[in-house]
Parts: sequence; C-alpha cells; structure tokens
Amino acid sequence: MMKRALLGMTAAFGLWAGAALAAEQGTADEAKVLAEKAAAHVKAVGPKALADFDDPNGGFMVKDLFVVVYDSKGVIVSAGGNKALIGKDATKFRDTEGKAFGQEILDTATKNGSGWVDYSFLDPATKKVRPKSSYAVKAGEQVVFVGYYK
Repeated sequence: MMKRALLGMTAAFGLWAGAALAAEQGTADEAKVLAEKAAAHVKAVGPKALADFDDPNGGFMVKDLFVVVYDSKGVIVSAGGNKALIGKDATKFRDTEGKAFGQEILDTATKNGSGWVDYSFLDPATKKVRPKSSYAVKAGEQVVFVGYYK
C-alpha cells in the first residue's frame, strides 16, 4: 500500500520531470542555496512568488532542482510547475520505508526555521528508489524546500 502511494505521488511529480530528466543533477549546496533564495523571494514579493517558482524561466528551476511550497498545514501550494500536486496534503506522504517525510519537512522548517530531511524517493530519471534529501526553510506562514538525489 505504501509503495503504491509513493508510486502514485511520484507519477504526479513525474508529470513535470520531462525537462528535468535531461538536466544535470543538482547538489546539496545548490539545493540549499535555491531553497534560501526561494524563502527570501516569498518574504519579498508574497503570493507572486508561487507563480515565479512554477515558471521555467523564473530562475527557480536549476538543473533537476525545483521549489516546492507547503502552506502552514502542509498542503502543497506550489510544486515546480506540477499543477497536479497543488492542493495535496503532503503530511500524508510516506516513502518506501513508511517515513512521513512530508510531515517531517513541515515540522523541520516550522520548529527549527530550516533544516535537512532525508527520505527515499523514486527518481524519475532512473526509475529506482534512491536516497533524497530536502532543505526546508520557513518563509512567513509557508515552508519552501528543494530536494536533491544523493
């Protein structure tokens, strides 16, 4: 059941991944810098930031990295241009090990201000579950994060 839920969610993420498949893989440093840039952008321009994150020319898609934004309850409000994920409750997301990574991303940012969350996720480029890490930052009432494959 958990694998099926992960695969379904991954399929939704995969809708936007066509361009990312050919892109070079981002690093931990690049993911952190992009997440911090996105958080600063949310604070500077407010709701307009969400459209910028979804725009392939908006400066927030680098290599295979993209910005995801949760509202204060963990509902996805931006997902790197993947409209199929908007409105999904990320606190229900589990990886193949059963880890509630969506909730942990939300908690890490809201309780600590920022931090890394490790989990397993299906890599759309390789079609294999791989270790992934996301850097999450609290930005007002929202949480922005960027993940990379290790």
